[in-house]
Amino acid sequence: MKKITITLSLILIFWGSLYIQAQTCRFPAYQTTDYTLTFDMELDSIIRHTTDSVYNRCGKVFSYPIHGLQPSNDDSRIIAVTGGSENSASNTLPAALCRLLQAYKQNSLSNIKQQYRPSDASEFDELLANDTIAQLYLNAIGQVDFFKLLLTYETENFTIAMLECHYTDGSVNPVPFALQQVNGQWYAAITDDSASLAPNLIVFLQHRTINDFIIGQDIDGDGVTDSLDNCPCTANPDQTDSDGDGFGDACDNCPLTANPDQKDSDEDGFGNACDNCPYTPNIWQEDSDGDHVGDSCDNCMFVPNPRQQDNDGDEVGDVCDDDVDNDGIPNDLDNDIDGDNIPNDEDSCPYIFNPTNDDSDDDGIPDACDNCPMASNSDQEDTDGDGVGDACDPDIDDDGIPNEEDNCPETPNTDQLDTDCDGVGDVCDDDIDDDGIPNTIDNCPNTHNPDQKDTNGNGIGDVCE
Repeated sequence: MKKITITLSLILIFWGSLYIQAQTCRFPAYQTTDYTLTFDMELDSIIRHTTDSVYNRCGKVFSYPIHGLQPSNDDSRIIAVTGGSENSASNTLPAALCRLLQAYKQNSLSNIKQQYRPSDASEFDELLANDTIAQLYLNAIGQVDFFKLLLTYETENFTIAMLECHYTDGSVNPVPFALQQVNGQWYAAITDDSASLAPNLIVFLQHRTINDFIIGQDIDGDGVTDSLDNCPCTANPDQTDSDGDGFGDACDNCPLTANPDQKDSDEDGFGNACDNCPYTPNIWQEDSDGDHVGDSCDNCMFVPNPRQQDNDGDEVGDVCDDDVDNDGIPNDLDNDIDGDNIPNDEDSCPYIFNPTNDDSDDDGIPDACDNCPMASNSDQEDTDGDGVGDACDPDIDDDGIPNEEDNCPETPNTDQLDTDCDGVGDVCDDDIDDDGIPNTIDNCPNTHNPDQKDTNGNGIGDVCE
């Protein structure tokens, strides 16, 4: 519902009116500031707040980047006083608020309307067309003593000014005002209260001061500015990012597998790139048969079958299905288990429907059950058990490093540590320190010491003791 900034729902609280003439404005200097406003929902769990998915961070924190005005000194009052000269900064947002305050104190609807955008005139008249409502409105705004401007922030179309309205009876109420420049002049605006920050500010400012929420540009307090922090909501001063995808290990849903999109389709905390059931929640990542398919989505939970073949589409994998072709004849009595009209004893893929028995790479394994149908590999070796044979697997050890770039292509080593810089990673290097002594008999396997000097004879070389 559209509304004038001080809502009519507050009107019944305030009665009477105050008429003051010859009012002039006083307000402090303001400076443009960048900062972050944060609400911690755990600390304020008893306070009702507006759920805001756009600015929600870390599941419990609302964090808002602010570019707006803050008072340059402790006195942020906007006041109207009798006599004296007008503040010289007349074409500013604070000045517009001060003129609105003047109109409130003059208790004049026509003067108040002039402080709103010209385009709002007809709506202003419509909202206050009822004499009773208009009088209630005047009674309410007549009790406003002064404003305190706490902060401003930009939305797509408006500048939202967060004020404290101080009333003559000593009460205080936080209220957001929408303002907009029209032909270079600042005006208040009648608009839908759609600014996502305002509802939370109203609630929280009733319980805290604005300084409780301004925490600079380091939300997690780890000493790294938010704009440079690879985990802005999770403290990680070392900024470790093992997979180099721009997300620190402390907040990366696949810390060892690069996934800059952080996509997590099943929302189980594991990114699709490293989730063994990317579309079925499985927060423990159980994989009972070790086939790289998680138990939550494995059609043969206790029998390895990384390719998940299911000839009859009954959601039971062929390797554990008692009736693979679903013809009503158990496999042990069925002479054609997969129903492709090739007898089991003549079928190279007895559990997979393959009536043509094509073998594109001539390795003796039909395409239908070949883990590399276009690359000859009769041994079907599959080091990482991902269902793709080593002969055609771009990442044989499944460590996220392509074979051609991996210094240990058949042994997982995401860190690619290579102590002796010989191009062979430590985990697969027989002589890590390149001193000519194999690791198995080297008394300092990680430190170059071809003389193997061991003064005290304790089996540990002097250079590493």
